[in-house]
Amino acid sequence: LHSWIEGYRDADRGHEFDLFTALGDEAGTAWLEKSTLLARRPAGARQAARGARQALRYEKPGPGAAPDTVDIDVPRAVGRRYGWMSGDLNPIHLADRGAKLFGFDHAVAHGMWSMARALAALGEAALTPPVDVQVEFKFPLFMPSVAKLEHWPRENRRVFVMKDGESDRPHLAGWAQRA
Repeated sequence: LHSWIEGYRDADRGHEFDLFTALGDEAGTAWLEKSTLLARRPAGARQAARGARQALRYEKPGPGAAPDTVDIDVPRAVGRRYGWMSGDLNPIHLADRGAKLFGFDHAVAHGMWSMARALAALGEAALTPPVDVQVEFKFPLFMPSVAKLEHWPRENRRVFVMKDGESDRPHLAGWAQRA
């Protein structure tokens, strides 16, 4: 297992850097992950508006293409269940009270749970190993709620976006393809 940091840069809302993690053995790399992390700093109104507009951007289906849609149930208990399983017991995922201490209205589902749940909804055909997955996390997914996963083919990829079931605001967007 190897981890390293690259790409320190200024961003609208703070300083970003890329954290890479690779897992492998003598047969090769089994997992390669790049996470872009943000160290926040106070942002002005113009910077905050630009960041919000960027979060709303994601790949859309082509003209005339109708995406497949799956409803994703996000029960309140998923924060605690996934937290105990993963070891991520961050208060924002456990209860509304803990989330409010960090500026959220309600408890927030784990991003990795959201990604895994979205990928599971794509079905086995989209995830036959080896597979490359790219995901951008957009807005928090509050619990409890029902999210809507839209997915469609684009070239050799399966593109997807998980949205709030009521407002259509994106929680995450990405694609999966055979490596």
